[in-house]
Amino acid sequence: MICDLGACRKWFIGNTIRDILVDDFDVFEQVGNHIYPLVAPENTKGDFIVYLRQKYGRESVKQGIYEDVCEVAVIAISEDYDRAIELASNIDSALSGRHNIDSNCKVDITLADSTESFEDNKYIETLVFSIK
Repeated sequence: MICDLGACRKWFIGNTIRDILVDDFDVFEQVGNHIYPLVAPENTKGDFIVYLRQKYGRESVKQGIYEDVCEVAVIAISEDYDRAIELASNIDSALSGRHNIDSNCKVDITLADSTESFEDNKYIETLVFSIK
């Protein structure tokens, strides 16, 4: 992630989200490396996660850019409802809070919204995180 006067540029926030999720024991135990940007490979089996940046913008003041703000959807997918809920809960626990990306960048991740659905015989839990 590129930092400029304390503002972290979030073009690659998806990579950061994936790194946090892979490093979390509970998430990794459930899905392993099955965490994909935008779309999972065709015929992916078992539980998995898809993530995508939904919104990205900058807040500024007279002196310039104050901070970059974005929203990322993290989607837990499972063939079993209880496992989908468990995965969503583990994702929330792993991501919510302040994370040190490097010595110059810190990000605050907050759960902004969530929905659930059922499609193609899979339970889908969509969590939307606000990242500042």
